[in-house]
Order: sequence, then structure tokens, then C-alpha cells
Amino acid sequence: MYYAGGQTRRRERKGFLPLLLITTLFLLCSGADGQIKGRPVSNSILQIQGVTVYENSNFGGRSKTLAVGNHKLSDFNDIASSIKVPQGLVAIIYENADDNGGYGIWVDLLEDQSDLSQFNFNDKTSYISVFSATREGGYIWARNSLRNGQFLSGHWERRRAGAAGNPVNSTPVVSPPLPAHVSSGATAIQISGGQFTITTLGAQISSDAALWQHAETDQMGVIGSDYRGREEIGSAAFERMSHNTLIPDNINFWYPQKRLGDRRGIVYFKQTLVGKIAGTVENDDEKDDNGKPVRESEAPKTANVNGTYEDHDVNIDVEPAADYMYLITDAHKPEKSVIQSLQLRGEHLDFPNNLSGAYNDPCTLPFKVVEAEIDMHPNAKKTLIEMAHARIGKLIGIYGAWIYDKGHCHHPEIHPAEQIWWRSDLGSDRKSYIFNVFCDASARFWWRSQMDDGTKLKPWGAPPIKATFAVAFEVELKPGKYFGKNFTVQDIDSYNVASVPGGNKIYNLVYQGNSLVSFDPKNDAFKVSFEKVGLKLGTGNIVRGFLVLETTVGSVTPIATKVGGIIGGVTIPQGTDPNDANKVPEGVEKEAFKKEEGQYMFTVRQTDMR
Repeated sequence: MYYAGGQTRRRERKGFLPLLLITTLFLLCSGADGQIKGRPVSNSILQIQGVTVYENSNFGGRSKTLAVGNHKLSDFNDIASSIKVPQGLVAIIYENADDNGGYGIWVDLLEDQSDLSQFNFNDKTSYISVFSATREGGYIWARNSLRNGQFLSGHWERRRAGAAGNPVNSTPVVSPPLPAHVSSGATAIQISGGQFTITTLGAQISSDAALWQHAETDQMGVIGSDYRGREEIGSAAFERMSHNTLIPDNINFWYPQKRLGDRRGIVYFKQTLVGKIAGTVENDDEKDDNGKPVRESEAPKTANVNGTYEDHDVNIDVEPAADYMYLITDAHKPEKSVIQSLQLRGEHLDFPNNLSGAYNDPCTLPFKVVEAEIDMHPNAKKTLIEMAHARIGKLIGIYGAWIYDKGHCHHPEIHPAEQIWWRSDLGSDRKSYIFNVFCDASARFWWRSQMDDGTKLKPWGAPPIKATFAVAFEVELKPGKYFGKNFTVQDIDSYNVASVPGGNKIYNLVYQGNSLVSFDPKNDAFKVSFEKVGLKLGTGNIVRGFLVLETTVGSVTPIATKVGGIIGGVTIPQGTDPNDANKVPEGVEKEAFKKEEGQYMFTVRQTDMR
């Protein structure tokens, strides 16, 4: 408060002598560099001067003064073109900023700079750290330098006696880029429509990092539907229709398999198979009953069996990679079944040769391949076979029920093979993923009433089939630039694919205003998410994660709410699961529900953002 009159003046005179004494003591105790002996200059004194950044070169245009401390230039970002640094201060300017400080290229300045473009910093400064050029203990800041061609980062050095030998700080040197900071917390993502914004970027947890590495190293960058966890199937066998009046339709043909040493009773799961597509291979040392070499495997084809045990599945033989050999070594061993014995003696019953043990007659040769089988619409079959032939000898990924076929020497199969995929690397910046998802059109694995000889009735391939493709991505954060990844869908063939409301939009994973990953589905067939995102362990500038695509094919529709007759019938409540044995007895399930196959074959092309 201001008071007029002599009283105020007397107060001013009374305070003058102490102020003069304090000032004199400060000057006596200070050295030539303005530092109090043994202690740095008070921040409050330096803040009066501050560092000033200017919009234009030669200290023109808008300006902003910054006191000692760290400053994220939210309101002056990428604007500064010149800077004034008073003597006794250091201003480190950084190209980029995140929540934990500055990164990218940086330079430490101890003097005014009228044109920051000489350091490649014109309109590029995002973060500034301001501090005293000296500190307690007799240390002085030695700025960035080049020594013998090697960059030496700015650091503190102890002041030496006399001027000679003290750090020479005459020429600013720009540093190599620093990576973004690693957050101590987990990655956090905020979702708004198709925008997935990383609000906190932390390192991948070890389990996520291991899954990412497994996808890239072992499965062509893709995890199939077991990404969400393994899917259990029924333990009961599936019967096969004979299409022959002399042979019953309730013979058990296909049985589920599980790992050796798995002692969990009746628990069976769908499995992933990765390996090379086999061509036609014949063994001259083994002959069938007609004296012809026994086929150990054959090139991808569509079965053409009519009459008894009619079969028109697509068949793809796969030589498992090392990590997937358990699908052979843990499987049922080669053995001729009673079914095959009847077939070999009963050609008059029209048993087809390919079901009579011709692959492995007399069912004694070790298995070398796992057979993937799936049925679908004719056009899709033709397309899949053509694509598979072009990949003979190359890797393929398959997901589905792991079973053995008693009509084929107990051969191991993935049947039905509901997911099939592979990747082609087209260059350093381009990849092409072929994704296929099927709900088996043969209808062999749809109903509990088709299952027998087991305690758990859960169909292996009943519609709808909900498929997940988790695609591993990696983006390097470069100073000022993000070379992100574009993923774009191109349809190959589709039938009875479920629509996702609002799904036809572009999805982006965004960090610090930059798109790291963009996915354009060009349709509404996908539920899309970005998951397990984080920095590669041990780095601060490589982001890894999964682009997760979920799509559904095939359908099940209630067609009756009262089945099994008027008296003693069964009421089927709305929304009942067709596989709920407590509500839907297996004898009436086909009366209560209509099931229909489906398929979706599509390409996802990955390119670098430009």
C-alpha cells in the first residue's frame, strides 16, 4: 500500500543503509564471473535476465522470455528463429519434446544467436532448458564439441586454476539425435472413434515383447485366433456320412488330438501350424498294391471323391517348422484302421483310392506332413489352390482343430482349417499379407448330433467363425519425422461376412500428433484395435505392437422357438446358444437353428508413410 507524507520517506531512508550494506557485501564476495564464492548465482537474480526467443531472425517479431528451468514450448513450438542468451546462462534447445523433456537433435548455447537456421533449428525448437553456466563446487559448463572427429556431449568440468586449461566454449555444435524418453509407466491409449491416441508411451512388458517376437520370428508377423487365448473343442469324435446305403452314417472318422504329457483329461484345443507347403513327393522304396510308389505328400489340390465318402475339400500338405513338429511327433502314430481294411477288401463298395491308404500303404511310413483341409465355395477353392501352388516350398500359417483321420492311417490334420495366412516381403518398405478365414462348407463339424465316442460335445467348426489376425508392426521414431505404416485392405473373395456397425472408417494410432499406424479397411468387415503397444525393450525410439483385426464369417439363425412336437416339445428361449445342451437337446438342434457357411479372403498391404 502507498502512503503519502514524510512518514513514508523516513521508512525509505531507514531501509537504505541495510540495502547498501547487502549490496557491498555481495560485490566483495563475488568473483569476476558473477558467482558467489563456492555457490552458484541465485536463480532469482538470473531469472531477472532470462533467455529470450524470437519469432524472426535478428531478434525480430514476437518474443518469449524464459527463466531458469525447463520449458516445453506449447505456445511457441516450432516458431523460434533467433535467441538471446545473457552471459552466465546456458540455453539448451531441443528439436522435439514429450512429457518427460526434450529429445531429437539439440545444441547448447552460451551466447546470442541471431539466426538459428545455421544450426538447422529455424522454426524447429520445441523444448528449452535454461540454467547457470556455473555450479557449486567450482564446475563450469563445457558445451558440445568435436574431438578427433568424435562428438562429445556438453558436460560439467571442474574449473582449473588460471584461464589456461579451462573449457573452450566458442563454437556451438549440434548433437546427434536423442531418442524420445521412456515412460516409467505402462503405455496408455485414449480411444475416440477410429483415433487411438497414445497419451503415455512406456516400454512393452516382457510378455507382450515375447509375443511380438514370436509372431515376427515364427509366424510371418501374425498371430491367429489364439491371440485371444486357445479355443477349446469337443473331445468327442465326428461321424462321417457314407453316402452308401450299405454303410452306416455313424462311423467315427475324425478324433481330436493333444500334446503328449498333457494330462488334463478331456481338454482339447485348436492349434496353429506353421511350415512349408509340400509339393508332390513319392517314395520309390515303398509300393502300393498296384506297384506304384507311395505318395508321402502331394501338392495342394481339391479332392475329387464322389460316391462313398464323398469329399471335395481343399487339401494342403504342410511340412511343419521345428517349433510345430509336435503336431506330428505328439500325434497318433501311423496305423491302419478297420475302416481302411474294409476299404482295401471292398473295391465293389466304391471306396475311393485316396481313402484306402494309398498315401501311406500299409500305414507304416512315418508321417512327414500335416494335412490342412477345408471346404468352401467353388470359386474360392480355385483361388486358394492357385495361390497355394505359387507358394510350394514357402511358409504358410494355419489355425484350426488338430485331429487325426482314421480313414487315412490316423494321419494328423488341421481340419477344419479355419484360418490360412502367409506374408510376402515385397521390399524394404512393402509387405503383403494374404488372410483367409473359412466356416467349413461341408457342414461336417457343425452339430453336436454329429459327434460320438466322447464326453464333451462341442462342434469344432460351427458357424459363426470369429477370426482374429494380430499383425505385428514396428515404427521407428525419428527426430521430427515418423515413418509410420499404412495398412490397406483389398478383397479377394467373400461370402456371408458379418458387418461391423460403423466399421468402415480409417483407424489411426497417433503419438504426439503423428500417425504411427494407419489402417484403411475399405469396408465394414472388421473390428479394429491397436494392442500391446510399447517401446522395444532397451530402446527409446522403436515402437512395437499389434494391429488387431477381427472378422466373422458364417451365421446361425433361430428358426423355431418350439421344437420336438406339440406335446413334450422343447421351448428355445430367444438368444439361446445352439451348443447349450441344457436348453437345446442335440436331437432337435437342426429344427431350432439354421446354420450357413461363410468365407472371407483378403489382402492387407503394408507400406511406409511418405
